[in-house]
Amino acid sequence: MLDVEQKYQPQALPSELIEEIIAVAANSGPTPREVSQFLAAGSLVSRIWNIFCRPYIFHTITISFRDANARLSFLHFQAPYLSQHIRTLDLHFWPSHRFLAEEWLPECLGRLTNLRVLRFEPERSFNLLRAPALLTAGIMTILFAPHLRKLVLRGWTFVTDASDLLSMLSPTLEELVIWDVSVRDAAGKGSTTIRLEALRSLGLINVSHPLLGFGNFFECPNLQSLVARWPRFHEWDVPLWLPDSLSELRLRATHECNIPNFERVVKPSIVVIDLGSHDSFLPLFTWSTDCINRLPFPNSIQRLTLNIERNFLVQGHTEGPYPEVSDYTLLARCLRQLVELGALRSINLNIKVVEVLPTSDDLAIDEPRELAKLKIGFAALLEANVLNVDLVLQGSEDGDLGTAAYFSL
Repeated sequence: MLDVEQKYQPQALPSELIEEIIAVAANSGPTPREVSQFLAAGSLVSRIWNIFCRPYIFHTITISFRDANARLSFLHFQAPYLSQHIRTLDLHFWPSHRFLAEEWLPECLGRLTNLRVLRFEPERSFNLLRAPALLTAGIMTILFAPHLRKLVLRGWTFVTDASDLLSMLSPTLEELVIWDVSVRDAAGKGSTTIRLEALRSLGLINVSHPLLGFGNFFECPNLQSLVARWPRFHEWDVPLWLPDSLSELRLRATHECNIPNFERVVKPSIVVIDLGSHDSFLPLFTWSTDCINRLPFPNSIQRLTLNIERNFLVQGHTEGPYPEVSDYTLLARCLRQLVELGALRSINLNIKVVEVLPTSDDLAIDEPRELAKLKIGFAALLEANVLNVDLVLQGSEDGDLGTAAYFSL
């Protein structure tokens, strides 16, 4: 009997199969929460499962001012071997938090040699020149991690000439996002222009700093994409230091934003405009046409995407939530002129209506009517087969969004 039991004893799975199971589950799970639950449970199965789960569990780490001391202390003293698995680090803390005075901080952060993405969003305006010396040393270590590819700086202040910002930019960067950045009333020490050969993508989001007007800030000869958003009623120009190589321009605005002056004649082949408002669609379509007409490079555009979103409070409006035929006609006239230049190959128009409703039961859309309006307004473009239109209706109830209707042409 013992021989029979031994004969049918289940065999351990090959390590290669375990590794594949974990990889498939981690990369194709239904939701991040379910993936985290699977990895947490899987890491407890056995030592080999734990080893294969670690790179996924510790791939992305978020550290806030509430748990900074505990998490970094654990990483430094109890589990330094986990540092090799961290690829993305999100830092959200106050510069005055007491852990920043710890002598072990630079060494702890210096172990993150495989870091690929760093997002540093302090809880209030942050300036490296005013930070404690140990924090500065630690930050500079991870800013120049040997494999760092993406850097997001949000809520920082920089000196007038932005020399402190330049000193933080690694030559390995492929993507840089500067977000909610302002100027600190202090003169910089001055610096020579740096060259970022690897930089492919740049985001300038609500930047209130003179660096936008510099004639020469940093050289990025291989830059391909610029994403820009600026505050309402503020003047905004495409920076003069952008290279001719720029192939994609993405503008994010409301209809209350000033249209860029485009003093720098860049010639991207891909243009994306993200526009949102609580008002009617007419100002949104008007802003879009005015912006397109201001572009100094219309004959270079090959693909144009317009993402237009209206948040509609049902109880506060007497008119309907959808565009009128006259709105479509206004935009269509502008788009036809672009098509006639010959380079434009495709136009994607994505219209989203978000209805703020007491209950989701009030959501309704007359699909035949809205389709008919689109076909009338964009008849020539649809016939030329250069326009794709998506119209989405979403209902918002207690902050939750649900799609009530979706159709496309």
